[in-house]
Amino acid sequence: MAAARRAGAPASGRVLAGIDIGTNTVRLLAVAPQPDGSWRIVDEARRITRLGEGATPGRTLQAAAIQRTIAAAGEFAERARRAQAGVIRVVATSAVREAVNQADFVEAARRDRRLAGIAPRVIDAAEEARLTLAGVARAVDFRAGLSLIVDIGGGSTEFTLTEGDRLVASTSCLLGVVGLTETHLTTAPTDAREYAGLLAAIDAQLDAVARALAPRRAARLIGTAGTITTLAALHLGLVAYDAATINATRLTLARVQEILVWLKSLSLPERQAIAALEAGREDIIVSGAAIVARIMERFEFPELLVSDYGLREGLICAMVAEMTAGSG
Repeated sequence: MAAARRAGAPASGRVLAGIDIGTNTVRLLAVAPQPDGSWRIVDEARRITRLGEGATPGRTLQAAAIQRTIAAAGEFAERARRAQAGVIRVVATSAVREAVNQADFVEAARRDRRLAGIAPRVIDAAEEARLTLAGVARAVDFRAGLSLIVDIGGGSTEFTLTEGDRLVASTSCLLGVVGLTETHLTTAPTDAREYAGLLAAIDAQLDAVARALAPRRAARLIGTAGTITTLAALHLGLVAYDAATINATRLTLARVQEILVWLKSLSLPERQAIAALEAGREDIIVSGAAIVARIMERFEFPELLVSDYGLREGLICAMVAEMTAGSG
């Protein structure tokens, strides 16, 4: 496992940049690959844009959400160019993939001058799982035996069974923190009846996951994406987010349940005052934490291993592999 290294300026050679457009967050990572297989981080950024906010039952993306998401992606593309990126890739996941107006989003991106030539590519759930696995494998050590990787997003959750770093099977379900929150949770502190409805919705989706993957076969649970890294930051009491500290953090079920009970008891202003809770997550963190807790309870995982790396880093891994193959 080659670790990423941070640098203030690009190393000699080509800089690669990946932009991940999710249902809740847009992320940028620009790196300079190194001869030993590691990479140096030249620039990275993230912004919550809520692309999936207010999506109708037919999964129609709202014009304002499209506009602010394209604006963030365009700004990140400009940052990547300033970092001397020779190749920039942009991928979009669940929110765009499931939207009936997917073409409208892609066309809006093509019209943005900052995204000229790098319009987002909408990836399916299987490719999302493969890229996420590649990213996670770069952050945490995989031991022998089956692992279950869980990637909780704003619009969906991906479950991937792996043997070491080899993908065995994957499935996706509509457990997204943005959609669940908008549908089930209207108050903070959390209303008990609303929370019961949320749990019922989560359990219904986990029934299908159980049939598709038999997750209890896995020896360990690995989690990635914003909900899980936020729980790790809350567990550690971080004032400033630090990926190196987050990677390989272990969260017990008891600790997740404790954090969940605490978060449910807080008002939105009280959640906003928590240094370790990223601004913009205060309303959706209860739904996210509930998904994590129910996965651990349902599939009998006493512990969760946290990976800050995921899809964004997996996209970089794919780009590095292409560059290496092209120069070979």
